[in-house]
Amino acid sequence: MVVIASMVVIAAMVVIASVVVIAAVLVIAVMVVIASMVVIASVVVIASVVVITAMVVIAAMVVIASMVVIAFYGKVIALCGSHLPLW
Repeated sequence: MVVIASMVVIAAMVVIASVVVIAAVLVIAVMVVIASMVVIASVVVIASVVVITAMVVIAAMVVIASMVVIAFYGKVIALCGSHLPLW
């Protein structure tokens, strides 16, 4: 009886230990998934900031180029008269 009782206790301890190990593995897997989601989210945020910065720079370049063109045509019209075609 003592041998059977000790075997039952050992089997219960093995089951409990395996449940604890499985729970620990699941917790670690969830933590890894959350960490990867945080990394992906930070990469997406950095990429969106880079894209927005590039769009702002391109818009500024377009505005500067249009101002240069307008100033150039203004000087041409002032020098040569307003009968020039604006092509």
